[in-house]
Amino acid sequence: MRISIEIGVSLRLWGPPVGGEATVHLWFIEFTIGFGPDRRSGAPALDWGGFQGMLPPPKNRVRTIAGAGYTGEGAPPTRTAAKPWLVDNGGFTFTADSQVPVSQLFLDQGTSTPVATDEGVDILPMRKTGQVSEMRV
Repeated sequence: MRISIEIGVSLRLWGPPVGGEATVHLWFIEFTIGFGPDRRSGAPALDWGGFQGMLPPPKNRVRTIAGAGYTGEGAPPTRTAAKPWLVDNGGFTFTADSQVPVSQLFLDQGTSTPVATDEGVDILPMRKTGQVSEMRV
């Protein structure tokens, strides 16, 4: 005689402070065990000033890096507004790296229509959901 049992566990974590839920799946039942503080603990929502301290420094939030087609001297620099890049008129690539979520991407400063959109950005410490975060290239 052969007996087999199949058990699975799903784990959800959040924090800080760290808490979560473990859901145990058996072939005939499943149940959830909570641990740590609730996801929405009694801590008050942060205001913008309190949340800004959690962000990377302004100079590190967004950067653009020259790629193929950069014709300046030396290694491709990080973009600064004061010093424009010299690029090949036959084509040019660059990378835009953002340390903060982006929900809308615009390819022209003057346009009002994004070329790419995603779900809104949730800022959990502020208890805000569906916020718009734009990147304009």
